[in-house]
Amino acid sequence: MEITRWSNFSLWGAEVDNCEDVCSPLFFDFTCIHLFRLCGSCVNILNIAMSRAGMLFLHTEQKTMMTEQLFLLGKSTYALSIILDMLPAEFSKVGLIPNIPDEENDSVSFPYLVPQIAVLEYHEDQMKDWHSPSFIIASIGKSRRLIAEYFVNKYSIPDDRFIPLIHTTAALPLILDAGIGLHIGPLSVVAPYCTFGKFVVISRHVNVGHHTILNDYVTVNPGVTISGICEIGSRSTIGAGAVILDRIKIGNDTIIGAGSVVTKDIPDGVVAYGNPAKVIRDIIW
Repeated sequence: MEITRWSNFSLWGAEVDNCEDVCSPLFFDFTCIHLFRLCGSCVNILNIAMSRAGMLFLHTEQKTMMTEQLFLLGKSTYALSIILDMLPAEFSKVGLIPNIPDEENDSVSFPYLVPQIAVLEYHEDQMKDWHSPSFIIASIGKSRRLIAEYFVNKYSIPDDRFIPLIHTTAALPLILDAGIGLHIGPLSVVAPYCTFGKFVVISRHVNVGHHTILNDYVTVNPGVTISGICEIGSRSTIGAGAVILDRIKIGNDTIIGAGSVVTKDIPDGVVAYGNPAKVIRDIIW
């Protein structure tokens, strides 16, 4: 059997950039997967494809197809309730490693457990190997970057250990260039030729138009429509129900208010809202 190559989330025929020669022969039909080992680039591609089918492939050095060795990093209980609800059915047990103590966590009083998944909480000092398990950042809001940078900088976690989480009702194109840690909620639709940076969060019922770029740590809240050929800068947040028209560029570290209609470019580091959206004030960090 020939080695299957993957590129830009297209499942057939293309080449993966910088693909190592360690990829084993692979057969994939959304219901049956036979593999031995994939390089990091191919793992990220395969994870997206499998997420469409309600499965996750967790990259390990062992010759296993699936594993329960999944850890959630951080303890934003708002996000945990959503993440656990989205995990595929084969996950009956996951680990949880907070980045801050409970007394410093303003979300800790909110319930998050689901009956079908056992969540075992550990202190980070109990984790001896940060290079073998797979990880999901347990936040879908502004704390996501702080959690990711805390663990990555402290423990040098490889990129290919962060897996995507995509709801089975989301509609993804065959051609999508996405970074690590992608989160896409229920009923969202992504058009072809989009580019997503690392740890992008797209909440429920979002529409993302063709050839649109969402840079690192962008958060898109529920009900947003982003038209074609747009670009959203790193760490920016799009409020619930906002509409962004074609060919709009929104800067880094900017917040677009809920329900806004964005008809022109918005600069870095501001709050903008309204119909049409106008810059209201600068953001003081």
